Amino acid sequence: MTDIDRSQPAAIPSPWMTVPEAAKYARRGVGSVYDACRTGELRATQSGRHAGRRGPWTIHRDAVDEWLGAPVTAKRPRAVRRSA
Repeated sequence: MTDIDRSQPAAIPSPWMTVPEAAKYARRGVGSVYDACRTGELRATQSGRHAGRRGPWTIHRDAVDEWLGAPVTAKRPRAVRRSA
């Protein structure tokens, strides 16, 4: 039989994430996660105030899963440069 150390409780990962954690989970850039939070594309909450600014974003894992599974929205076409 093996001895199991039960002195430390098992770590249960929280479903709540910060933007860098959500970016790593989604395998996306931090900037794209911030943009999605700001536009409401990704359901997230922002609480507290720090030095006159809003506090950090909090994102639930289920919201990230929904965001990743959502259909891609049409992007604005880039301006076309025309040569003279």
